[in-house]
Amino acid sequence: MSTLKVGTIQDHANSNTAISIDSGGRPILSGQPCVAVECANGNRFGTDHSNTTYDTAYETPIPLFTSGTTTTLVNRGGMTLSFPAHPSGSGNLCKIQVPATGVYEYHFGCGGHNVVTNDWFVLGLDKNNAAESGSGNLDFMGMNFQMNNASDQQDTIYFNGNHSIICSLSANDYVVPYAQSANDISLIGMTGGKFTLVLKQIA
Repeated sequence: MSTLKVGTIQDHANSNTAISIDSGGRPILSGQPCVAVECANGNRFGTDHSNTTYDTAYETPIPLFTSGTTTTLVNRGGMTLSFPAHPSGSGNLCKIQVPATGVYEYHFGCGGHNVVTNDWFVLGLDKNNAAESGSGNLDFMGMNFQMNNASDQQDTIYFNGNHSIICSLSANDYVVPYAQSANDISLIGMTGGKFTLVLKQIA
């Protein structure tokens, strides 16, 4: 029986750190491409031009990632994370460019509030696109929601917006969290708080 005691494991050619081991013996995957972001912007967005803070098109980047409400929790392994101005002229989108070809896992965690009766909408991702459109479908659909409350059509609905997506991406591709057909929604939920997203390479 022997013990290998090291603080870091690096690649042979370039001495890039792949794994760090902390004082408690816990491995930290320093070289694994990974981004994690949280956002506390509960303002409403969508195509309902009268009542939303962010007036968007039918297919749109989620516009909630403003500097005062967004925190980067993790950005490692060569990911490029940015928050450009939203194409509608109000708000900011989240753009994540990947450094290597592979399979990536995306998770988006949120509660939400849907205001418009009988609305249908989708949350997910678009690849290599950050524009708005008056029509079309998302490249990766994460979740969809159909509001139908026949007993009381005046009720609004709180929903669980958690979703995960497995996607194959090439080096320098980028993805953007998108919504499709949202009339008037927010992504905080009944009790407030923050929504989060994670994108990491898994293969």
